[in-house]
Amino acid sequence: MAMEIHMALLVVGLAMSLIGVLLLVLASLRSGARAEGGAVVVVGPVPIVFGSSPRIAVVLMAMALAIMAMYLALVLIWAS
Repeated sequence: MAMEIHMALLVVGLAMSLIGVLLLVLASLRSGARAEGGAVVVVGPVPIVFGSSPRIAVVLMAMALAIMAMYLALVLIWAS
């Protein structure tokens, strides 16, 4: 059961990364403007956020917290 959770989270994470990159490329090509980007690296329970602007960093922090909350909810639901 735990392996299924990990595989599902892996697939969702990879899909989100791919969709994000594609959206950045399309937005940049369409408008001709610079696209902003960033990354979240989770080391243990601590997310480390990199962003090209403070606005992107805040958005990524919110996304990291949401993902951590979803993971915790899944673990608590399936543990009982």
